[in-house]
Amino acid sequence: MSIPLVRRLSAALSTVLVLALLGVVAFAQDDGEAPDVNASWATVLWDSFEAAPYTDWPFEPGVPEGYYVGVEPHGMILRTFVNDVAAADFGSGADAFSSGAVIIKENHRPTGVDLSAMEQQDAVSDFGGDLAAWTYMVKVPGFAPDTGDWFWGRIAGDGSLLAAGSPQGCVACHSQVEDNDWVFNGSLAGN
Repeated sequence: MSIPLVRRLSAALSTVLVLALLGVVAFAQDDGEAPDVNASWATVLWDSFEAAPYTDWPFEPGVPEGYYVGVEPHGMILRTFVNDVAAADFGSGADAFSSGAVIIKENHRPTGVDLSAMEQQDAVSDFGGDLAAWTYMVKVPGFAPDTGDWFWGRIAGDGSLLAAGSPQGCVACHSQVEDNDWVFNGSLAGN
């Protein structure tokens, strides 16, 4: 499959996911069952990983391509991907991310890696991965206006849902970079 086709499919999938979430949110608001909305969205997102692998997406600007040294709570070894919507926003001079932007971070244990002489965001070579979890951010207009309309989540390596929606830990930490649309790495216009 050609790279342009994969990118078009990735962008189309992102749009479908956002529309699906908006539908779930609208349905749940009628019944007042927000926690189920978060679990439903996490399930839709997890299923999308299998349908169109995020590992075909570009790496997030502002961090090394491939594995790099991270910090808790994400893990000591990370890999971060962005879908084409987010990648275009990084490159366009946008002040904020567009609807459907997705950032996915693999959270790995540092098995077999000596981190003693390494600093945060140093590239890590020759690492096969020891996946503990995925953390993600999805831009969903109207979802959470007070937190940039980001939907955050964390899925364990076995696929179980650890957190979804607007987890306090995610919101508190990412509020430090509210002026960069709540994203730590890769700067948007003027940030």
